[in-house]
Amino acid sequence: MCSRSFVVQKRTAKSLHRYQLGDALGAGCFGTVSKATDKISGVRRAWKTLSKTKQGQMSKKEAATMSSLDHPSICRLYDVIEDKENMYFVLELCSGGDLQKRLEDCTEQFLPESTAALVMKQLFSAMNYLHQLGITHGDFAARNVLIKEDKPLDQSMVKVADFGSARNYDMTQDAGPHKSDIWGLGRLMRGLVCDISRVLGKSTIASATGQSVPRKPMDDTAWIGHSPESRCLCGRILRRDPVARWTAEEALGHPWLEASRMQPKEAAVPDNLLQRLQAFADASCLERVALQAIAEQRGGNENLFVTLDADCDGLITPADLQCSLEQAFGTTAEMPNLRALLLEVDPDGVGALELSTFKGAMLQATGLDKRVIQAGFRVVDRDMDGKITVGDLRRILPELDEAEAVTMVEGFDFDSDGGLNCDEFSDMVSTYFERQTAKDTWSKVTLKRKTPEMRRFKLFSMGVKNLRTVEDDDDAHSSCVASSIFTASHTLGDSRLADSSSSSESSGGDEAPPHRGLQ
Repeated sequence: MCSRSFVVQKRTAKSLHRYQLGDALGAGCFGTVSKATDKISGVRRAWKTLSKTKQGQMSKKEAATMSSLDHPSICRLYDVIEDKENMYFVLELCSGGDLQKRLEDCTEQFLPESTAALVMKQLFSAMNYLHQLGITHGDFAARNVLIKEDKPLDQSMVKVADFGSARNYDMTQDAGPHKSDIWGLGRLMRGLVCDISRVLGKSTIASATGQSVPRKPMDDTAWIGHSPESRCLCGRILRRDPVARWTAEEALGHPWLEASRMQPKEAAVPDNLLQRLQAFADASCLERVALQAIAEQRGGNENLFVTLDADCDGLITPADLQCSLEQAFGTTAEMPNLRALLLEVDPDGVGALELSTFKGAMLQATGLDKRVIQAGFRVVDRDMDGKITVGDLRRILPELDEAEAVTMVEGFDFDSDGGLNCDEFSDMVSTYFERQTAKDTWSKVTLKRKTPEMRRFKLFSMGVKNLRTVEDDDDAHSSCVASSIFTASHTLGDSRLADSSSSSESSGGDEAPPHRGLQ
């Protein structure tokens, strides 16, 4: 697959005029954040100004980290601009603000568990993605969680942001710094489910008479009225021993999160999903790069990606596709055919799709603005000379054979001037869409959408499974099942619930425990 990092370019101060700055969104110790509009595409972004004197090296590391991240629950970086005094990040705009502010404005003591599970599932998915790459966030807190839209939490996606403290770690360490990220997730989850004031760090609360009184330490009574499944998971991710503390991957397999299969916006699986993937697989490398660049500028299809990503690992695999097609249409393609298709779409040979590749494959001509195509052209035109040459293409795909690159460029270089201008680039994209519409390779697979009466919601795509646990004094060899707070089409049966109420775990204080392996 073509790494998303090619979309993010480091530009000089000459590019400052490309963005029209708007209202301020916030300010911190090292910089400010405001709204901005891309004058070329017309798309609204967030503009983060960082002082080079205060945060120069950290900003460069943050840009390098964010440019490679490709997950629907991680805030996306689009451009990096630098002048003598500052660095400027052009970021995905999340108009709902940060989770800390949203919780400060909340009048309830805690969130409904269905909403809390929906938020936490997205955050565990993002953290699992980071940890699988050997990256620890290093500063996870509610203030670094952004809400995509200015809507209720159960109707909007959330995004992990602010990677200034992110760093690589040794993935062989059971008690590495990534377990601090899990501790932060545990504290947030406990606050969302039991007591929001703990997320806000309040030392006092209002009494019945309206006076401020010291907040009591958290004990077993805080879990009264809440599901045993939520307490079970919280106990495992707040274990003081970092070796025994669950990973994000293990947490995603817990029934409290697995039952939360609904997404903030349930996306309908398109009838021509496989046709679109096949058309993208048959496209040239130049066409794929163009489609990815345009799709990044336009946005969209994130909810569809999340809907198809059944195991929430940030990749769409053949198993994900098969499960989603069966659920949406009641029929599916054979697994060998799906594997072969994804191997064609993903030239890395991994056989799984990252978000940016998927968005490129799902791009359609309908509603595609010429300004967005122009912005995509500017991304592929690496040297900004007004045309896409063989050199530009090989900078993006250094492994591409030069002869192949020449053939691709010459195929749409109608004026034979050695490269594609913006009009030729647009013609190439239009030609692709014409082929995409005519693609009938998968017409043998009849996809008929299920009626509401036919549709049954599956809690587990792989069946009920016992969760791997760590031998511990309170919950060794235990397993949990889905809570009744979620609507399901069938009952999973009885199970043994562990008492994870040890004062050293979910009922413990807020202070972070010592973490072996941290320097």
